[in-house]
Amino acid sequence: MHRTLLLLKWIWRSWPGLITLLLITIHFSLIYYFCFDASATHKNISLISQLVGGILILYSIDSNIGILKEKNLLILFSNYLKDFPFITKSYVINVKPGKFTITPGKAKITVTRNPQNIEEHFTYLQEQINSISTELEQSIEELNEKYTKVSNLVNTQTNENKTLIKKIESQIEDVSIGGLKIQLSGILLVFYGAISGYIA
Repeated sequence: MHRTLLLLKWIWRSWPGLITLLLITIHFSLIYYFCFDASATHKNISLISQLVGGILILYSIDSNIGILKEKNLLILFSNYLKDFPFITKSYVINVKPGKFTITPGKAKITVTRNPQNIEEHFTYLQEQINSISTELEQSIEELNEKYTKVSNLVNTQTNENKTLIKKIESQIEDVSIGGLKIQLSGILLVFYGAISGYIA
């Protein structure tokens, strides 16, 4: 059963050719088994085949435009008409209020004094060492915060770029592969319709 399903899926992958074969079968069945008028049947099959084939090709083109530009043929045609040089256009200017941000800086005040004896000298030096140590710790914390922000920003942009690349790859696949069978089916129908019209 599983192999049968795989076989059917494999056969269905060539559905443009299957539809053409089905059309050929119906075409000649109407003439030889149902005794329809050959000339009228050829003409009708030719007309239907070329119309359906042309619609399929237009549909494929419209789908590709929608994938690449997120528009369709109607929108493009409407924009073309709007660009007629003798049509007066009105322009709207939107002015958005600006946003100003002021970041306060950190004020650092250092108090100096004149030690009078050795003990005060040692105390003063210890205070200076403690002050420098505190400033170093604050600087390290600020650098770590900036590094974390930059790292998060880079990771976010990297993920966004990966998502964008996957989207573009999907669009390219849809355009190159997804619409190929529809276009091929339309071309086969138009080609067969032209042959049927020639026979008629």
